[in-house]
Amino acid sequence: MTIPAGSARRFDIRVLYRRCVILLVLLGLAAGCATAPLPSAPQAPCRDPRTVYAVNHGKHVGLVIDAAGLAAALPALSDPLREKEYVEIGWGDLRYYQAEEKNIVMPLSALFLPTAAVLHVSAFRGPPEQYFPDLEVIALRVEQAGYAGLLRHVVDSFSRSGEGEPILTGPGLYGRSWFYRAEGAFHACNTCNTWMANALARAGYPVSPRTITSSGLLKQLRANSPELCFQVTEDKAPPTPGGGN
Repeated sequence: MTIPAGSARRFDIRVLYRRCVILLVLLGLAAGCATAPLPSAPQAPCRDPRTVYAVNHGKHVGLVIDAAGLAAALPALSDPLREKEYVEIGWGDLRYYQAEEKNIVMPLSALFLPTAAVLHVSAFRGPPEQYFPDLEVIALRVEQAGYAGLLRHVVDSFSRSGEGEPILTGPGLYGRSWFYRAEGAFHACNTCNTWMANALARAGYPVSPRTITSSGLLKQLRANSPELCFQVTEDKAPPTPGGGN
């Protein structure tokens, strides 16, 4: 069947118009969500340091922390995390994150309408740089007090059943991993990177807790020395584990 040239042009124009509208709306949402970066805070030699890691997955930044520490703070995860050194945590849209086949409609609908969230929990042994050999891994030094705040943010992000247990929703994406229901709602102003930024803000890092993109978050992290620490202040603690809901 031959499609008339005029019809093809009209189709192309409609597709182009639709894409332009989506782009303009997304730019408007980004502008509405944006806030001025937090003032740069001075770094100082660490007194009682802990190391956490940011893993650059492209559009999403994962958080790697000590597996034993998470198991101690959330005993229900003791068996899944047994004999593992580290755990990577990611927070995101329930439907898109867990979908076996993803399409552009899923993330767009999640941006426009608040949706339920999940946590992706991946446990592993060995240095994070070796477990994610093809990804950028940024080591971040935090004080023990800051690490405690970050860990509390992670623990509080797990939704609980009536018995107080984390709610498992399915197997994870790679290695030894799982999905759990999470607190908070995913939307344009509260993304996976917003959750990560809030976790690091709890640890004392002067990142904007309203960060929505991975590029914006990584730019802030790369600017800091991995050998020094920030001091934790109460006003850096975000109000909710979901990141501003």
